[in-house]
Order: sequence, then C-alpha cells, then structure tokens
Amino acid sequence: GGFRLLSEEAWRVRDRVLGPEPLPSTFSARDLETAQGSGRAPINKALLNQRRIAGIANSYASEALHRARIDPRRICATLTEPEGRRLHRGLRSVLSEALRDSGTSLRDYQAVNGRSGKFQNRLRVYDREGRPCRRCGEDIRRVQLAGRSSYFCPGCQT
Repeated sequence: GGFRLLSEEAWRVRDRVLGPEPLPSTFSARDLETAQGSGRAPINKALLNQRRIAGIANSYASEALHRARIDPRRICATLTEPEGRRLHRGLRSVLSEALRDSGTSLRDYQAVNGRSGKFQNRLRVYDREGRPCRRCGEDIRRVQLAGRSSYFCPGCQT
C-alpha cells in the first residue's frame, strides 16, 4: 500500500474515477450488483476493480466471498439476488471488522499509530492455502485470477 498527498482539485479528479465506497449506510446490495456489473468477469476480479467499488483489497475480497459462500471464480452475471445480498453483508462486515482491528498486518504493515493491525487473526481463507477451513474442515485452496491470488474453501464456496 501507499498514499499520495493531493490538492483538493487533484482529489476531485481522482475521486471521479473511483467507484462507490462500500461502507456508508447508503451503499445497498443493489449498488453492489450495479458496481460489479453483469459481465463475464470473475466476481473476485470485479471486487478488486477500484473503478467499480473503491477500497477493497485482495484479502478482504477473499474473506467477504468466503462469508457469502461464493466461489471467487464465479462469473458476475451468474450471481443470484440472495447471493448478492450475502456478498453485500459479508463485504461490509469484513471491512468494518478490519477497520476496528486497525487493518491486516501480514508482513510489515503498521497503522498510523505505529501498531500492527489485528485483523489477520480473523482471516478465514486469505493466505491459508492448504490449511483447514474453520467452517467445514476442507483444505483452503489458492487460485490465480487476473494475476492475483485468491483463496477459497471448495467445501463452502460454490
């Protein structure tokens, strides 16, 4: 990760190309469905596209998809309305919990207060390839999607 210091005008220009933020109470399951589109892209790839939805890191996409019981390789157009609602809830809960825990410290990440985040202690699938799923016991798998690793449980996520 990183950051850029932008002037107000530069931020307005940058903000125009970002998708909606997923945490405000006004962000609905319908907004998520619209943002992910109805194309042929895998859902994990759509969640990582900052032009569609802002601020979703790879680890949080994997975790939200696990909570929603959706395989990250699923094509966006195949998701049902109930799956979309589950993904909306999963995404918002993962992001809220990660914020409360000051993020995820897998390597050398530190929050602005100099402390490591604690959300890595809650990870169910991300970076846990070959380890048992905490829900069903099946081994977690890793797949490459659009050049990025995505982690999932083949027993829980269809």
